[in-house]
Amino acid sequence: MSDNNGFDRDQERIRGAIRSLPSVEADPDFRERLKADFVAGRLGETGPEADPGVAGRRPVWRWGWRRLPLPAAVAVIVVVFLLLNGAPAPVVTDVTGDGTVTVDGRAFPTSDLSAIAAAIRPGVHVELSGGVELDLVYGTAMAVQISPGAATIPAAPARWFGRAVECRLEIGEMAFVTGPKFRGGHLVITTGEGAIEITGTLVSVFRDSSVTCVCVHEGTASVGIDAADMEPIPAGKRKVMFADGSAPIVTDIAPPHRDHLIEFEKKYGRVVRPNR
Repeated sequence: MSDNNGFDRDQERIRGAIRSLPSVEADPDFRERLKADFVAGRLGETGPEADPGVAGRRPVWRWGWRRLPLPAAVAVIVVVFLLLNGAPAPVVTDVTGDGTVTVDGRAFPTSDLSAIAAAIRPGVHVELSGGVELDLVYGTAMAVQISPGAATIPAAPARWFGRAVECRLEIGEMAFVTGPKFRGGHLVITTGEGAIEITGTLVSVFRDSSVTCVCVHEGTASVGIDAADMEPIPAGKRKVMFADGSAPIVTDIAPPHRDHLIEFEKKYGRVVRPNR
């Protein structure tokens, strides 16, 4: 598992790779040709007409890449790889209810959607007061709905590495529906009573002062007190873990949670799973 700061670490690696790029002096011949093209008004032109003396010359960008020192070329490849590996960012699609959305200690009214959207990113801590619900969409990776309570914002799994991500639910409810870009990834939601791992599902996690309740409407979720206690919970079932240490129970999904998941899937299923 990784923590929610994986995206920030990838950004730091990119910055480090850029800072490590060696300085490259311009080739004298290239400098002279560039000067001549500028004076002749040929700057930006391609083909034989750009330089009558040299027919079929390779474009400048290809010529420059061939002469790039190996360490610089490797660093550029690493930077491009890290950029392409990036996970879809959470996009705030809806905020409903009366109350406030507090992000890392900063409170926003639900009417200030643009400010809330600017503050939301993976790893931040959110508190939703009153009847507020916050909806997030991560492209075709997943959609998340957070109901009144407190939680950290999850990251979506990245493309190649950083495929395991984590968030925490302190109080309230979180609903998840996953799409094709989530396939092969792992999201772990931790609570005071245990952990829930999803790899592709439609599931809700509810926590109050006495229980953590995991309802699975589609797919399978692994649920347990700790890593050694994880068990698969199939569609149509729920697992309840108790704060007082009582033995967990597995039973049929509670109708209110089932209905909530059905409505959530109707709202975002086709957004996250456009070809389904």
